[in-house]
Amino acid sequence: MRETYKYTSLKIQGPPRLLIKCFFIIGGLAVFGVLLIFTYDNIKRQRYESPFYSKDYACHDTITCRNKYNSSSIEETNDNSNQTISNVAFFTSLYSDEYLKGTMLLGYTIKKHHPNHEMYLIYFKEKVSESTLCQVRAMGWKTKAIERIPPPWEGAPAIFIDQFSKLQIWSFVEFKDGIIYLDSDTIVVKRVDQLFELIKPSTGFEFAAAPDVLWGKDSNNFNAGFMLLKPDKYVYAEMMRTHKIKGSYDIGFAEQSFLNEFFRYRYLRLPETFNINLSIMDLNPHLWKMLLPDMHVVHYTEQKPFKNPNPGIYVEPYKLWNSLYEEMDKTMNLSGIESICEKTEQ
Repeated sequence: MRETYKYTSLKIQGPPRLLIKCFFIIGGLAVFGVLLIFTYDNIKRQRYESPFYSKDYACHDTITCRNKYNSSSIEETNDNSNQTISNVAFFTSLYSDEYLKGTMLLGYTIKKHHPNHEMYLIYFKEKVSESTLCQVRAMGWKTKAIERIPPPWEGAPAIFIDQFSKLQIWSFVEFKDGIIYLDSDTIVVKRVDQLFELIKPSTGFEFAAAPDVLWGKDSNNFNAGFMLLKPDKYVYAEMMRTHKIKGSYDIGFAEQSFLNEFFRYRYLRLPETFNINLSIMDLNPHLWKMLLPDMHVVHYTEQKPFKNPNPGIYVEPYKLWNSLYEEMDKTMNLSGIESICEKTEQ
């Protein structure tokens, strides 16, 4: 005869049931916290283990690239503490007329703090009008027409499709002591030419940049809107070779992505005050007033006053930009320059 068993469900009530609920809630929060940490860690870390990291795969400086390309024709630079750094320049890029105002103000602020330094502007002939070129020249920019370097494969956002052309700055070897490159949506608020000392041969560095800021947080990557570099034709040749290697970097930020992988373990990290990214105000608006006395360069990444007059949350940065623009207008008579240049174009 088969025995039958009657099971009685056990209903947990009172304090034990509350403890179980608390256990599941705390456990769920712990799992959620781990996922957040994992996600943030992956954002902070570079996404690629790029082959560029190996010196056997790519050279990264004048000496190793000279050896790689079997050249002995590079002149050695004698370095000592009394050496005068003279073959230097400031560079920017202008790929459309809509950045004219930004380029004019950048030039004005560079000259304000560095009256004896040359300024050069690279541009595409087919994209920049003669009137615009006339106006930037009146500001002191010397212009260099360049050919466009397209993205090596698909995936670069439309706003960055011209940015690989910036790599050609490494080919201007006449400025052997260094180039400071600034995007045309930056302004200079304090001297930066002291940085040229950082890439003298004795330092061992040939490239420097400040950290990028993404979503209001510091990044392990640098921002390519302000760069200190030593031009070299062999390093440039290596860049032209390696930037085409698909999958070796994330093309989402175009030339900035490439340069971050190319110089990942071989660059000098500058303080963020040499490239204050407007993005810091997204989560930490109080930092603007705190850092203002130490700022050297402000980078209008999130919003550009010459394209969007509404400041939104960027009231203080807009005040700075507008006050400097008014100062420039009074000093340079911008309407007069524009009128002359428009007649010249006709």
